[in-house]
Parts: sequence; structure tokens; C-alpha cells
Amino acid sequence: MGQQQSKGELLYQQVNYGNTEGIKALYTEGAGLEWIDREGKTPLILACLNPELYNVAKTLIELGANVNAYRPANALVMNDDCQTPLEVARAKGYSNVVRTIEGYICLFSGLMREFYGPGFLEVLAPQFVSRKVWVVILPTGSRNPTKPFKLELAMYSSAQAAQPRILIALWRANLEEPKFHHSDPSVIIDESSTIPRGRRRRRARHRPRTVRQTRIKLAPGNEGDKQQLQWFCDACRGIPQNSISIVQTATQTPTLVPSAPPIIDEIVEDGPIHYPSIDSSPVDLTSPPEENLPASTGKKKQDGESSSCVICLDAPVEGACIPCGHMAGCMSCLKEIKAKEWGCPVCRAKMTRLLVAIFLGFIYFYYGSIFGSQEYGSKLRKLGSPYWGGDDDSDGKQDESIKFGQEDGEDDSLPKSFPVCDDRHSELIPCLDRHLIYQMRMKLDLSLMEHYERHCPPPERRYNCLIPPPAGYKIPIKWPKSRDEVWKANIPHTHLAHEKSDQNWMVVKGEKISFPGGGTHFHYGADKYIASIANMLNFSKNNLNNEGRLRTVLDVGCGVASFGAYLLSSDIIAMSLAPNDVHQNQIQFALERGIPAYLGVLGTKRLPYPSRSFELAHCSRCRIDWLQRDGILLLELDRLLRPGGYFAYSSPEAYAQDEEDLRIWREMSALVERMCWRIAAKRNQTVIWQKPLTNDCYMEREPGTLPPLCRSDDDPDAVWSVSMEACITPYSDHDHRVKGSGLAPWPARLTSPPPRLADFGYSNEMFEKDTELWKHRVENYWNLLSPKIQSNTLRNVMDMKANLGSFGAALRSKDVWVMNVIPEDGPKTLKVIYDRGLIGTVHNWCEAFSTYPRTYDLLHAWTVFSEIEKKGCSPEDLLIEMDRILRPSGFIIIRDKQSVVDFVKKYLVALHWEAVATSDSSSDSDQDGGEIVFIVQKKLWLTSESLRDEE
Repeated sequence: MGQQQSKGELLYQQVNYGNTEGIKALYTEGAGLEWIDREGKTPLILACLNPELYNVAKTLIELGANVNAYRPANALVMNDDCQTPLEVARAKGYSNVVRTIEGYICLFSGLMREFYGPGFLEVLAPQFVSRKVWVVILPTGSRNPTKPFKLELAMYSSAQAAQPRILIALWRANLEEPKFHHSDPSVIIDESSTIPRGRRRRRARHRPRTVRQTRIKLAPGNEGDKQQLQWFCDACRGIPQNSISIVQTATQTPTLVPSAPPIIDEIVEDGPIHYPSIDSSPVDLTSPPEENLPASTGKKKQDGESSSCVICLDAPVEGACIPCGHMAGCMSCLKEIKAKEWGCPVCRAKMTRLLVAIFLGFIYFYYGSIFGSQEYGSKLRKLGSPYWGGDDDSDGKQDESIKFGQEDGEDDSLPKSFPVCDDRHSELIPCLDRHLIYQMRMKLDLSLMEHYERHCPPPERRYNCLIPPPAGYKIPIKWPKSRDEVWKANIPHTHLAHEKSDQNWMVVKGEKISFPGGGTHFHYGADKYIASIANMLNFSKNNLNNEGRLRTVLDVGCGVASFGAYLLSSDIIAMSLAPNDVHQNQIQFALERGIPAYLGVLGTKRLPYPSRSFELAHCSRCRIDWLQRDGILLLELDRLLRPGGYFAYSSPEAYAQDEEDLRIWREMSALVERMCWRIAAKRNQTVIWQKPLTNDCYMEREPGTLPPLCRSDDDPDAVWSVSMEACITPYSDHDHRVKGSGLAPWPARLTSPPPRLADFGYSNEMFEKDTELWKHRVENYWNLLSPKIQSNTLRNVMDMKANLGSFGAALRSKDVWVMNVIPEDGPKTLKVIYDRGLIGTVHNWCEAFSTYPRTYDLLHAWTVFSEIEKKGCSPEDLLIEMDRILRPSGFIIIRDKQSVVDFVKKYLVALHWEAVATSDSSSDSDQDGGEIVFIVQKKLWLTSESLRDEE
């Protein structure tokens, strides 16, 4: 017999029937009003979702149903753009909203007087050196999510201003005790900011550190109002103005405990994802009119430079480097940089002197720009050639200062150490930094996911510093154990463990985070889910690789990549794809586990993969609206699938019976039918569509059928910053004739010349010779590395210039996977790499790579430095980027000309790298042209602040 239903559940069912009398009768018999279904809905929530159940909802309220079924909103929570509601309101210029939010969360607010003139005038004529300002004390987020919120002081020019004139971090400020015995007491606040030093060794904690101070003096709004001043001082210490605090922190219990919990995450994931769903129109983040802005301490820059120091990130820009003229830092930081001979923080040119901003403004005003020479300005632009931004000089020439072949004695300005970025940037991805989007006030359409696409900073906003590891960082756990567990300190984000606790995504166990292999649709584990897909397709022995015919997979919205992790045992490699920070660093978890993964999104640009690259695309609750923009996202998958490729779709639309899901299913079925896809299998919660093998179906469609075929001049393999097209990519004549890709099964396809090799004029003999050449080179690499590595030392490998993928093919016997990178402006050989059963992406090394810091164990740079020299990009920036993505204790193999090796050697100490081996390549091949092999290892180092946190 089945389990008997409770009275509460029976009452819930009566809500569905609209039976008010039945509800009243059950309530009289003792039925509760707060029964919760598996989706987190109470009877009242269910009634409120249907306008026809108005009378039912009214009846439930009259009977006493709880109308506060959710916890109060937390005004301190950040959105996906890393902004709090208050920051959004400030940026928009909504002063009324700013006041409302501050009124809810602040510990103090009110009009006060600020003294800003010379001290002697305060005694003689205080009315001339004071002004009324609106002052607020409010909590702000902590860098460490395990620590409580901190307090800051926001000072506005008036109560009507939306943007603060001054922000002071009270946790690093000193409050001088006011003298309340004076008739008109005042208080002085000193904010001290420590300037980070470049050399971060353990003994650095004992050295005196450079400090910048901000000093303000405030008095009550009304002269002699000592009570207001007392409230202000109490608030600065964390004591609210009222006896009961209204500030809700992460560790506090809400005053209103709901009788029903929030809707669980399974419901949140249903349906398409929109950011934000309440407003799909383009967001204009342009500044409000200048006359509406509060008075500023400095003029707005016309050249787009940052108004804050690029080194300490707190102080205003106060000086310029001479001779380059870049205004990039406060005087404290610039003096330290000049003393240590680090060079300009923007272009790294040698600094001969510093010029204070006030004097600089005087020179500009009377004489025009002292850097007005077009010839000199052009030279400077090349010195500071953008790396993160990626814009090349229009003339294509290189400045002599960035050439590798410098003469002896020209390295006096090379730094002995690089500055270290602030700890808050330990997970920085320069071209996927949504703080940058906010700061640059980019106009992006959030509903199209443009804020998850690449937006690289301009040269003046790039980070010329080393990314520090988080506090407590440890050398990652080795593969294959890392598939199932990682160190919590390496990725200190446990939000997913709580949010997805019922779905077995991840579990926190002491110092480690474990991954049971669960997922939203992996009810019995990812391995059994994979076997069920193979069973649906009638593959032999329920093995999804189908005897080697299914090798490459694209997993869209991959979560922590457990699907891709469990495919590896079947000799299938998946490109696990997800945007950054949708579910808190899911790709970072994947890479930490040693699983192939990449940061990307189905938005407006093509994914950086060539056409016909994957045998299977997979989406399990990926929350993508496949019907938007005439099915353009589904058509992007169609471009990427091989002839006869599959799309496995596990989502409510495939099985749910409610009206909205049925509507989506009907429209999606109609769309894929017009795309000539057919249902290969449908069972339970999963449907699998298959793409046609030939062009026959496309040719048989009625004229005018949508989506159309792509234009004949459309290159389906052009992917770098290329917009998606809502059209079907037909097959080549070869694929149409052979009814498929013509690829050998894995692993034979790794060394078999693929049909698309002919697109580049390569013969089979040339392909085989290249394969043998790199096999020999990799053997030499491993001989040089052997004193430093064991069989499980390396897992995540990147070939920064992969050509035909033969370096990665030569690692077939190693327990590693390779991210093969192809230059965006070179031959489109990435499709050959995918045809060999390997994976990779397209990239421009004048920009930052789309990955988190500390994600690769080995970088292979074959003539990469020589290539960026031809583009006029900064080799120093490439060194910093390589350091960012390399794990501590990881290795770099540089294969390039002698001058490149000599150049890199000059920076070893500054980068905390050490030389491992050097070898000429004369024994490899006559093709090498004097290439030198240079292997370095990155040391594990921690900032002094991280060391203090550990203690």
C-alpha cells in the first residue's frame, strides 16, 4: 500500500481544484495551511500563481495562511555583475532609491558639517571653511566571505546627491575621540592605506610599509548637537543609531522567520535564464548629466584614464611619470616604483622623474600638452602597446624598446620584482571582469548575455602586477584523485555545496571539497546517466563512445563538469563550457579537478570552435532559451555538430506536462524539424536529436523556409569575435558525398590524416612527418623534465601555438589533457585538431586568456613570443599572463630564438620563476632554425597578508 496522504497535502490538492469549501472543511479538521510540495510551494503560493484562484487565495488568507513565505530581501547581496542594489542606484543616479536603501541598511545618516580649510581659519571664521554634507555609515562586503561585513563612510555633497563624493573604509581608519566638553565638538577620521610592495617574502612583514592617509574633520549639522555626534561615533564603531539594528548580515538570523522556505533551486533552474528577467532592454550605464553629479575632488579625465591609482587602487591619481607622461598613480606608489626602478606602471618605460598633478595642470593650462609632439606620442603608444586590450598599432611597426634583441647594458630599467595585485584580485580574469564593465559604463544587452562575453580593458586599465594565490593555497591534489576532491582553500567558494545540496554537485568535508558525481538530472550519478544515453542510442555495451566513433563532446552549461569528468573513462573528451560566476566559479572547480573546461557563453558571438567539431552536444538543465532570436543559439550548435551528430537535451520541456513547457516543446520541435533534425530517442527526462548526414533534406525544404541556409560567402570556421548568424551551415561537397566526416574511429584518428587537412595544402606525408617530429620533441622535453616530475605531476596542459596538434598527440600515453590554442589570425587549423579527436580554442595572445588564475600545470610556447613581437604587443604582458594562468610549481616550455630566451631570463627573479633546463634543438630537426628550448618552473609564493591570515 502507498503512503497515506496527510491532511495538509489533501488541502493543497483542494487548492488545485479551486474547492474553497473543501479547504475550510479540512482546516476545521486540523489540516495545516503551510504544507510544502517538492517545489517549495505552499497552498497560498500555489493559489497566487493562478489568477483564477483569487477566491482560494482570499480564503487561505482569511484562515490565517502566512503571507510572508519568504525571507526578507538582503540589500547587501550582489547581483551577477558584482553590484549591490545601492551601487546600481548610485550608478543610475537614482538619489531617492539611494536614500531609501541607505535608510534601510545604514547605522547612521544625517547632515553634518565638513571642515576643509586651513586650521587657523576654523578658529577665526569657521563659517568660511565648513560646508554641509550628507554622511552615511553603512556596511559593505568583505573580501573574505567567511568574515563579517565591514563598515564604510559615504559622504555626499547634499542629501539629493546620488553618488558619494568620498568613500572611507572605516576598518582601516582611526577615529579621534571627540572632545565633548567643547561647545561645538568635532571628530577627525584618518584613513590609512598600505601601499603593496612588489617583493612579497616572509620577512616583508617586519619591514616598515608605505602608507597613504586621508583626513577629514566633521562636526554636527547643527552647532553644538552633541547627541548627533555621539550617534555618529557609535556608528563608526558598529553601534547603530537605534537600539535595534536593522542591518542583516550573513551570520544574523532574520527577525521574520518564515513558515515556508524559499522555493528550492530545482524550480529556479527551470526554464530559460535571463539577466535580468525583469528588464530585457539594453542597459544604458552612461553617466548622469554633469550638472547633476556631486562636486568631485578632481576633474574628469578626457583620455579615459582611471581616476584611482592603478597600484594601490585606493588613492586618487596624483602624479605623472616622465618622460612617458602616463598619469597612473598616487605619489606614494609612484615614488616607491621610481626608487625600485620598476618603470612606469602603464608602459614600463624607465622613469627619470615624477611630476605632481597640480604642477602638471599648470603646465597644460599655460603651455598646452608637454607631450604634444605627435612623433613622441606615437612612440609612447607603442611602448604601452595594449596586451589586455589587443588593439594593434595602425602602422604595424614595432618600437625598438620592445624588441628582444637588446644590446648588453640596456636592461637597467628591468624590474627586480613585479608589484603584487591586491588579494581581492586573486581570481581575476581580465577580459571577463564584470567590475570592468561597471567601471567602463559599457552599454550591454543583458538579456543576450553580452556581459558574459569577452570585454578586454584598455591599456590604462590593465593590471601590471602578479596575481596572488588565496590564503592557505596548497599544491593541487593529483589526478585521478582530483576528479573527486580538491582543496577548499584553493577555491574558497562553498555556496554551491549548500545551494545544490539536494543534487550532489559538491560536498564540503573539512579542508576538502568532494564531488560525488551528481547533477540536477544525474539522480543516480553521472556515470549511470551517461550509460542511459548510450542505451537510448542502442550503442554497444552501453558505451557512449560507440566503438570510437563518438569522441568529442560539447557540454553547454556544464556546472562543475561532472558529466565531462565521467566521460573520460570512456575515451571521450568533452569541452565543458559555462560563463563565469553564474554558479560561483564552476569552471574554476572543473579545472581544479583536472577536467577540460573553458569559460564561454552562448550569447551574440560564435563560440571559438570551428564547424563540424563535435559528435555530441549536451545540455542538462542549462537554462538556455533555445527559441530566442529565431533559434540562433540552436543554430550555433548545428554549426558545431558533425554530420549525423547528436544533441542530448535533458530539461523539463522534454517531459513536463504544464502548459508553458508544452508550448516550448511544440515550438522547439517545429524549429528542429525545419533544421532537418530528427528524434533519435526520447525517454523519461531526455530527448536526443540527430543532425542529418547530407544536404538532401536542406535542398528539399520549401522555398522561404526559416531558418535559411547561410550565404555562400559565410566562413563557418571564422570564429574570433564573429557574430552568430541565424542560418544553417550546409555541408561541404566532400561531406555530402561521403555522408559524414570520413574520420577514423578513436584512437586511430589521432594519427590518421583527416580529410580537412587538404584545406591547407598539407599532404598526408607532411602530416605524418609533423606527427613524428613532435613525438621526438616531446620525448626530449620529458627527458629534460624528468628530474622534476613524476607520472602524476602534470594534468592540465596548454599548447599556446598548436598548429596541427601534434604536440598534444604526442602526449597520448601521458595522463594529461591538452588545450590546443590556435592564433586568431593564422591558418584555421583548429578543425584539423578536432578531427584528430583533440580539443582546443582560438585566441589572440595580445589579450588575456579566458580562464581563471592557476589553472594549468604546463604551458608550451613554441615561437609565441616571436609572433607577438611581430604584432607589436608587449612581451612583458605575455609573461604576466602566463604567470596568471600557471599553477604554482607548474612548468613553462619556451621554444624560440635565443634572444627570446635571453629576454625571459631577465625576468625570472621578478616573476618568482626558476630555470630548470636549457637545450638547443639541433638534434630535433633541420626545420628548427636555431630554436632554443628553455624550461622554467613557477615557485609557490604567498603575500604577507595571506601569511597573516594563515596564522
